[in-house]
Amino acid sequence: GSVMLAMDTNPYHTDNITTTPYQEQYQNYTHQYPPADNPDDNYEDDIPPPPPPPPPFGNIYENEEIPPPPTITDEILTPRDKVVEDQIIYSEHEDKLLVQARNSFNFSRYTEALALVTHILSIDPTCAGAYLLRAKCVRVMSGNLITKKCLEDLKLAISHSSKEVNFPSHPHSREVAYCIRSDAHRLQGKLQEAFSDASEALRINKSNPLALFARAMVYLLQRDYSNSIADMKEALKYDPKNPLLMRYRAEAHRMKKEWLKAIKHATRAIENNKLFAQAYDTRADSYRMVGKFKEAIQDATNALKADPKYYRAFETRAYAYLGEGKYRESAADCDEAIKVNPYAPRLYELRATALFHLKRTDEAQENIERAKNLDPNYQFDPELEDIMPKKK
Repeated sequence: GSVMLAMDTNPYHTDNITTTPYQEQYQNYTHQYPPADNPDDNYEDDIPPPPPPPPPFGNIYENEEIPPPPTITDEILTPRDKVVEDQIIYSEHEDKLLVQARNSFNFSRYTEALALVTHILSIDPTCAGAYLLRAKCVRVMSGNLITKKCLEDLKLAISHSSKEVNFPSHPHSREVAYCIRSDAHRLQGKLQEAFSDASEALRINKSNPLALFARAMVYLLQRDYSNSIADMKEALKYDPKNPLLMRYRAEAHRMKKEWLKAIKHATRAIENNKLFAQAYDTRADSYRMVGKFKEAIQDATNALKADPKYYRAFETRAYAYLGEGKYRESAADCDEAIKVNPYAPRLYELRATALFHLKRTDEAQENIERAKNLDPNYQFDPELEDIMPKKK
């Protein structure tokens, strides 16, 4: 049987993969295995308009604490509607409750997924997949930052999956354990180990969408976008309704600067999950890059309504506001993004750009200095020099 993907929701923007102090520098790695076949698609040239915004979810600027896991109820233990139930791919080799927790995560029901994995770990404290999924839930609910708690759970996921790799409890558990360990290694920034584990899983079962996703994400982080897209496309053959796969395929196209393809696949992801903040953000940035600033602002706003702590949507909207000439709004969105992630030099550069346009030169210079302090080798946008006041 196939396995529902334990997907990750963190986007990887084009030139700044490392965004937190916890993440390691990624090293280039020579791939030993070929990607899945990637026949060309026929894509339309027209850009689909964004759908109407989803209903509001309260004040998008609220900074709420991570909610505690809810009590396990019959409603949580049972798929809530037929549409979602049809999209659960059960495996005879994994606990159905864990597969359901992944499904809840994939459809942005993070609190529900966290409740389920907490319940699983109370029954089986050696469940590697539950530790991995709990790390992802906490990460998303804390603004997509790697916290100490995430790192602890990733280590536990690696430890318990390694035991299953070495001493499998049944013939298929090694394949699943390789996939879990690959995902955990990737989130730690250990791409060589992640690629090796994904490849081992594919040697056992070349049709495993979890393994295809794991390898695709390594390719994505190494900027090997064509191979990443190929593996995502292959995984979608076995898991065709998974919005996470659609979104990451869109993200790979976006990072490859194939904006129309990115818009197309992000739209498909949104159609399958109306509350998918990351898919709205991918499409927003792609709209921005083809000059559709109003559409970009609308999609970034939709992302923030779906997930108020998703700081990258503030960043995307700030760029779109710059394109519209709305410099005050751009600077305000930079403020919100920096509150969540104060370690990214590009956010200070972006805020400096908006401040220069507002003639707030001293504040802009302060932001440039902050960016330099965070990364002395940071490469500033050459266009920034064009708007900086010339020294006399």
